Amino acid sequence: MGCDDMGIFDLLCNDDCTSAISPMNVSLGLRDLGTLLRVMSIALAFPLISCSSGRTEQPSGQATMGGDVAPGVILVDILESGHPESYWQYEVRPTTGSIHKLTEETFPDYAHENIPHVFLQPAGAIGACSSDTKAGSPDRKYLAYCTGSEWGLFVTDSKSADILSHWVPQEWRGIRGFGWAPNSQSVAILNISSYFGKSPLERLSGLSGHPVPHDTIFLDILDVRTGKTTEYLVRENVPYSFTRILNWSQ
Repeated sequence: MGCDDMGIFDLLCNDDCTSAISPMNVSLGLRDLGTLLRVMSIALAFPLISCSSGRTEQPSGQATMGGDVAPGVILVDILESGHPESYWQYEVRPTTGSIHKLTEETFPDYAHENIPHVFLQPAGAIGACSSDTKAGSPDRKYLAYCTGSEWGLFVTDSKSADILSHWVPQEWRGIRGFGWAPNSQSVAILNISSYFGKSPLERLSGLSGHPVPHDTIFLDILDVRTGKTTEYLVRENVPYSFTRILNWSQ
């Protein structure tokens, strides 16, 4: 049985949640029901573990970009919260469309002190966009910024403040960082899409007000001159992700 095939509602009730629950109401008090749920949580831990191990890698053969637009290599890291924590570093090379996993580590009990403390400044790692989330290009001609009130990311002329490009995702995405190419011709936008987990334990957590987000991490490269965006899928199905652009080297 797959992770999404067995839901907590399938175990506790039928379609109208009436005939399956009413016998329990007759025979079980609140204390007994609580005990039953604890036993079920232990039993259902195994499907949750199998779901967590089902994380998928990025597809091969993604789109390429010219070296005059997006030269060099972009280093991205991803931390997955949990017991234990999982950590990866990926190298994205737009000129070849390749994404290479450099590092994969596991940290017990939130002991991730060994991950890099330095990232691409000033906006390679942001929790969310705010009124002062911005980064100037290395040649000082352009300014990239995002706000909490406007959708997407903007690139403007530093002198005139005219908007040159506006990156808007096709679906809801959260921006987690952005940074300029060394030649100032493109901007890398680290962003995520999310859905709530549907394994039995995750549904129990959701019923208690703590849904478990599963994130897909994308890196979009915006060509400043044309406004064209090329997207790279870095990693899928990462619960509670924390991700950053660490560096963009020539």
